[in-house]
Amino acid sequence: MRQRPDRRSARRRTLLRFAGCVCLALLLPAAAADQGHMLTVLPASALLVWLGSRGMRRPGGVPVVVYHSVAPEADWLPWRDSITVRPDVFRRHMQALRDMGRIVVSSSCLRERRDSGAPFDPRWVVLHFDDGYLDNMLHAAPILRDFGHAATIFVSADFIDSSSGLRSHGIGYMNADELRAMDADPLIEIASHGLDHGRIPVSDRIVDHLDAGNWRRYAPHIWSLSPGPKARWFEAADPAPLRLGAPIHQSDSKLCGRWWRDGARENEAERDRRVQAELREARARLEAVLGREVRFLCWPFDSWTPAARSAAEAAGFRSFTGGRGENLPDEDPAVLSRVHVHDHAFGGGPLWLEDLGFRAKLGSMSGNLYWAPVVMAASLIRRRRFAKPGVHA
Repeated sequence: MRQRPDRRSARRRTLLRFAGCVCLALLLPAAAADQGHMLTVLPASALLVWLGSRGMRRPGGVPVVVYHSVAPEADWLPWRDSITVRPDVFRRHMQALRDMGRIVVSSSCLRERRDSGAPFDPRWVVLHFDDGYLDNMLHAAPILRDFGHAATIFVSADFIDSSSGLRSHGIGYMNADELRAMDADPLIEIASHGLDHGRIPVSDRIVDHLDAGNWRRYAPHIWSLSPGPKARWFEAADPAPLRLGAPIHQSDSKLCGRWWRDGARENEAERDRRVQAELREARARLEAVLGREVRFLCWPFDSWTPAARSAAEAAGFRSFTGGRGENLPDEDPAVLSRVHVHDHAFGGGPLWLEDLGFRAKLGSMSGNLYWAPVVMAASLIRRRRFAKPGVHA
């Protein structure tokens, strides 16, 4: 399977070429006006614009749109500004898909079509939800059903809540009964998000220290040190087993990095055995909850390495996230490339701005790079409003 360049790098080159050609096309008439040669340079300017626009609009792949939390309020999440979408905004997004004539298909459907080599319908879209939050059942699922949209929800095994029954309110993560109920819905598929969504130190370089104001944002560092259930981590009063004042070292996803402990970094063989064992456990535990086989893995932080993928395949997984392409027919059919969607797309404002931001991301992912300036402007405005939300998303 031919490797395609990172879509962001490829798009950046295309946009720079287009901007350069447009600027030159505008400068030529201005320069020629003083010399009385305006009419002679206009065709050259038009040619420059045409050359620059090549590649700005081309057949794209299938956008895979990623959500996390869908809730009116998510104050319990320290990174809520990055990952929580209000239900009315989510409904607006789903309505936009319908208005645009988009067809929402399941991850399994897309994988089957890619394996077969058959062409895609250019209207296809896939929806993902990471982390298995309870609000996915309470707020997102009813809206999905209203529109008949399919979705995949990725769950970390350590974050399956210990409660039982189907809850009508609350915060946190879904329990086993709720996951089974969601998986029984023909529109919803439950898949794996690994075991504990942890991060590990990979060097002795210190990047921060835990304090009373930031330790919840660094929760993934704590998760990797805390075997066992974690669905109620947000109720903890302190960062145990770490202490306030403890250093935060340079880190990586637990499934990718080589763990720095006791002044040394684990070797590659040790890392591969650890990752494979962790993924086997994650898969087995989720299969026990659902009563069926689980083959799809969403990488925490969308971060992976060839070694991590080999370990995941040895653990029994066959489909993955973490791509940097566009889900085109000539890409690896086992890997999905995704685009994350945020609330307050332009840092705030009316619902029509949320609609615009969503359509821009979808259009850009679908190959229409004329939407890219809107995406970049929204991203810049949003970053200026919201401080860095933490290391989770």
